[in-house]
Parts: sequence; structure tokens; C-alpha cells
Amino acid sequence: MTVTSALNAIAHSVEALWAPSPNPITSLLALQGISALSKALPVLKQDSQNKAARSQALFGAYACGTVLGTVGMSLHHKLVSPSLSLRSIILY
Repeated sequence: MTVTSALNAIAHSVEALWAPSPNPITSLLALQGISALSKALPVLKQDSQNKAARSQALFGAYACGTVLGTVGMSLHHKLVSPSLSLRSIILY
């Protein structure tokens, strides 16, 4: 679950970097989020209880979520999120 959530968060930051109206603050926060998650994930894969890595991942997730909220969602997120929700309802 940690890796899946982190990859989704990274996708948020990538989307923010490609947004039609980026700004330097949002872009910097997006890059910081990607960096924090990319450093935390290998450690968490080895030791899922590592508090320092969990803290770094938490910051990364916060940063990635914040930038998506700032620039808004592009079409692919609008399409993918509902389809994933529908899929989980059908499967379970």
C-alpha cells in the first residue's frame, strides 16, 4: 500500500509540473515531494517501520498532494480516479 500510494503521489507532482499554469513555488514543492518519496521508498521497502523514512514519505505525500490542489487536475486524473473507484466497487 505504501508503494502504490507513493507512486500515485508522484504522479500528482508530475501532473503539477506539466500544468498549463505552473509557478516556481508549485514546481519546487513538486520536485521536493518527488525527491522525498524517491529517497524514502527504498528504505521503506526494506524496513516498513523505519520512522525517519516514514516521516520523509509523509512530507513527500503532503507536498505532492498540495501541488495537485494548487494547479488542479488534468484530464487523465479526472478519468482515472472515477474508473478506479468503479473498479473497486465492482470487484468487491
